Amino acid sequence: MVDFKGGAKEAAKILQALDPQHRERLFQLIQAKDPKMAQLLEEYLITLDDLQYMTPKMLSEFLREVEMIDLGQALRICGGPIKDYFLNNLPSRLRRDLEEVLLGKPIPARDAQASYQKIMDVVKRKVERGELILRPEADPIV
Repeated sequence: MVDFKGGAKEAAKILQALDPQHRERLFQLIQAKDPKMAQLLEEYLITLDDLQYMTPKMLSEFLREVEMIDLGQALRICGGPIKDYFLNNLPSRLRRDLEEVLLGKPIPARDAQASYQKIMDVVKRKVERGELILRPEADPIV
């Protein structure tokens, strides 16, 4: 196994910068050589923070597939920028629902992690189907 100087997170960033065809090919090579590393890289390839790059249409379609309680609980374990993204881009009714979950009574970390995993399952499925394109420095999506 090769040690990455910056770790799996940095390796995932490198993979993200590749075009989809090359990324998939390289990922398959890693999968064949070191399945545990491939699994770790896959976890870091897409994170909840990447959702800030959704277009308004993508956001609308994403919200149809997730429960607001799961989104709120998942956001409890994330940094401020992605929370701000959702609070600033949701319709007022959904924003109130999200704030209610975010500011509600404390929950066990395992519940927040389970909600995070539910949300990420939706995100990964939508990315695989081409319904979500999460690229910060890419050409604008039209």
